[in-house]
Amino acid sequence: MKFVNLNKTNTTLAVTALVALSLAMAQTAQAQYVAVDLTPAPGVLMAPAQAYGADNGQQVGFGSLANGNSHALLWPSSAIGFVDLHPGGMVSSLAVGIGDGQQAGYGLLSNGNFHALLWTGSAASAIDLNPPSWASQAFAAAGGQQVGFGTLLGHVQGRTTQAPDHALLWASSATSVVDLHPSQYVDSRARGVSQGTQVGYGDVSGLGQIDPHALLWYGSAQSVVDLHPAGFINSEAWAVSGSQQVGFATLPNGSITHALLWAGSAASVVDLHPSAYVYSAASAINGGKQAGYGFVADPNAPVLMASVGLTGYTHALIWSGSANSVIDLNQFLPAGYTDAVASGVDAQGNIVGAASGPATQGVAHAFLWKPGSSSIAGPPTPSDAVAVTRAEYTLSTKVLLVQATSTNATATLTVSVTSTGTQIGTLTNVGGGKYQFQGSWSTNPLNVTVKSSLGGSASLTVTLK
Repeated sequence: MKFVNLNKTNTTLAVTALVALSLAMAQTAQAQYVAVDLTPAPGVLMAPAQAYGADNGQQVGFGSLANGNSHALLWPSSAIGFVDLHPGGMVSSLAVGIGDGQQAGYGLLSNGNFHALLWTGSAASAIDLNPPSWASQAFAAAGGQQVGFGTLLGHVQGRTTQAPDHALLWASSATSVVDLHPSQYVDSRARGVSQGTQVGYGDVSGLGQIDPHALLWYGSAQSVVDLHPAGFINSEAWAVSGSQQVGFATLPNGSITHALLWAGSAASVVDLHPSAYVYSAASAINGGKQAGYGFVADPNAPVLMASVGLTGYTHALIWSGSANSVIDLNQFLPAGYTDAVASGVDAQGNIVGAASGPATQGVAHAFLWKPGSSSIAGPPTPSDAVAVTRAEYTLSTKVLLVQATSTNATATLTVSVTSTGTQIGTLTNVGGGKYQFQGSWSTNPLNVTVKSSLGGSASLTVTLK
């Protein structure tokens, strides 16, 4: 999330914003959503989690391990049945974009470098998009293309004084990479792709100074179009769908951002910022809908946002092309959730993002908002219960034995190292709800977790023999 600085607390502004927000919610009461918590049940993967992209009934994002590392995840609109996309050889991974059967993101290597990654629905399908001599990240996928950015090895990755970032475009392989970086900009990153067009931003100031302009490309560095609108000091484009683009820009006071919508040129800009919010940003677009977030000032909020000089909360938002079309998605969240962002939206109007609050002790949960009757769907109850009855490691032979049971004899059980999430193997169904794994493993895993395809999971400390 991007927070900005108002320099001082303004209680009058806070009260005015709350009144306007109440009116905005009342005006959009006819629009209903079902909030679905996608966060995996505590087990190998857990909160914090966030969903970033949605397409055709699937969502991508990440879940966390107990050690703080993350795994890229693919959800089927439910916390049960998610696919762990994390590829072997990576310390952490994130899936950020999804489109046309592909998932894009990146992984962290043990040497500290990031590699852009592409999947087609499984961990085994992972393709390393990283060009030689670069570190890279991918943010979006559509129509067989992927976009992101790269930094030459030997330099610190990121918008720093040490090396410029270059916006990159791929066609599903590392060798297909196209450098989109326009020479008139110092840094550039591509964030979205659709129907042969790409969007992102480029810095116009010197290295180390973040002064971006929103950019649009048509497949080459030379095709770049500067979308930066008059009346703002900087801007970024984060997503594209057909002929429309979304992002945000900062007002001249350097404090407030407004969510923006473009149609291919700087002059076409539409300011989506709703008056009930202190600032706003749009990060996704699809099917005539734009998703993002806004900050609501609240003098009773427990945390002061020093960057805005106000106490308040971040709210997930969805628009339909104008500022007055905004719908505040926080109203559909379960009790105890006070902060949320919307990060993606698909053609059917399904919205994804994250939410947190007292109910989660401030830890982010991945959420899906589905159009329909207003209701709350928390983490679904697993349809089976799993118990690990035996876990032994024989040091002399390096053989691991795991026995487990499930209340559903048709379930598929897998066993993983609890501390890292590394999958060890699939248990054999020996009948009557009983399962067993016996095989070679190089070291004592100390503790193992058995997870069912139906949602159940359990862990057990390994006995050394």
